[in-house]
Amino acid sequence: MYKLEQIDQALASGAWPKVPTAHPLLRVPSAKALAAARREPAKAEPLRQFLWKRERKITLAVERRVEHGFRLPSWDRADRVLAQPGVRELCVFGGNRASKTTWAADKVMNVLIEKPGSNAWVFHESESESRERQQPEFHKLLPPEWRGLKGRGANTTFSEKGGFSENRFVLPNMSRLTFRFYKQDIRSIEGGELDIAWCDELVPVDFLKTLRYRLMDRDGLLLVTFTPKEGLSDTVREYVDGMVWEESAPAPLLPILKDGDVVGHKKRPLVARCRKKKAKVVYFWTQHNPFFKYSNLVEELKGESEKEIDIRAYGYCKKTSGAQFALNQEGHVVSVGRLPKVGTWRMVADPCPGRNWFMQWWLATPQGQHICMREWPQPDDYIPGAGPPGVWAVRGKMADGERGPAQLTFRFGYEDYKLEIERIERELHTFCTGEEGGRIEVFERIMDSRFANHPTLSSSEATTHIEELEKLGLFFEPAPGGRGVFENEGPQAIVSWLRFNEEERITPLNQPTMLFSERVENTLYAMENWTGADGNKGATKDPIDCVRYYRQSEPGYVDLMGMRQEAYERERF
Repeated sequence: MYKLEQIDQALASGAWPKVPTAHPLLRVPSAKALAAARREPAKAEPLRQFLWKRERKITLAVERRVEHGFRLPSWDRADRVLAQPGVRELCVFGGNRASKTTWAADKVMNVLIEKPGSNAWVFHESESESRERQQPEFHKLLPPEWRGLKGRGANTTFSEKGGFSENRFVLPNMSRLTFRFYKQDIRSIEGGELDIAWCDELVPVDFLKTLRYRLMDRDGLLLVTFTPKEGLSDTVREYVDGMVWEESAPAPLLPILKDGDVVGHKKRPLVARCRKKKAKVVYFWTQHNPFFKYSNLVEELKGESEKEIDIRAYGYCKKTSGAQFALNQEGHVVSVGRLPKVGTWRMVADPCPGRNWFMQWWLATPQGQHICMREWPQPDDYIPGAGPPGVWAVRGKMADGERGPAQLTFRFGYEDYKLEIERIERELHTFCTGEEGGRIEVFERIMDSRFANHPTLSSSEATTHIEELEKLGLFFEPAPGGRGVFENEGPQAIVSWLRFNEEERITPLNQPTMLFSERVENTLYAMENWTGADGNKGATKDPIDCVRYYRQSEPGYVDLMGMRQEAYERERF
């Protein structure tokens, strides 16, 4: 690589580069083409200047990387996600040598330079790992005139052996960065206000939770980067539990075969939305880093399992917990823009004394699919009289999780639930038709039979809950099946509707029967995490019960218009 002074002298003297510097993004003509061009004066001088300008780009990208460094498509994707309103936390899962560390260091340095007086903490497992991997990266990012400063408040002294002095540096604009380590006592990170924090590789969950409070005062950014080599660790689950893919693409190393021929490739995520509203996940694929010889990784992964390829090439860790249902994001989760708008509506409710009801609205399509279109409570909703409900369940010590804020009773009565049901059904009508003022026609309403037939006292008269709801114009049918039959056969019936051949492309002949809107986050979380081990006390049991009630009610598409037409014809004749 040439120095800037050499390039300027060569441009002035008329010299040519002896050997153009190799670069994966900046191509040069072949030696034969270069020799031919040099023999033609009209072409020679423009080509000579082009080659030296190319050398200048390469040199500046190294010496002044923050300003002139080459950016990769995965970096632009991560920056775009961070720029979305409300996103203050980004986890980057990456394959081996996918450039996630380089991107994060670049992001931190940009904040330090652009915001004078800012404060950053950067974490790694140990001091030795920090000095070997992170600190040299930041030294390269410093503008040349800022390296080795000491005095007037600034301190950027660095050595290859010891890293930055006292594991920190202060820039001339009074921005400062401190390198910290997971082996330190967690109490050492209590206190302090941060503009940005970056946790690299194997960060403990308790560090993440503590750092979030340190970033609140300055509305700071939290970056987390690692390759999930340890599988579904607590930290990985912090982000992937209940997440929904927003962007995905075919993965070249995961072919779909039919009769020995490649007919497509399985999809893997590029961007995903987390249950925590401020957080998102971006996946850095190794193939998107042209500065790494990707062919070496391809060769190394030949014959390896899909799990190993997922982790090493795509940074993807598939959930393989003890949950009874295995959801495939590509096959089972439908984005709002792809949801059908025609079919037969059914509503399912699972009331329980002492906590809020859980309800779902399902659409049976003419093509034979069943989509959970809406749930209540739903995290992205605002409930009049209650506010944002939060999530139904969270990860905890119990096998099926712990109760979330959405289970805390709103103290709603029958009238309140009637109003909420009407609100949701008007919302769904607007979604399907684009017109306001209407309400979807619900063909059937289903309720937990134990609650539906339980006696209650109203107007000094013994009635059941289902009879009280009838007085309000809500006509429910008790869910089918006794308790024993229900609990034994329900999960198997659901599995049968989730099943499709994941080794083949999704087509009308190969697709699951049961699907879920990306908005029904509580139901998706329950489907991914419910084990049944906690029995009736399970925090994720209510959404699963609703799914089972629907499945066992033998639902199907009903042509209501056709039925009305037939009735009309019979009356006429």
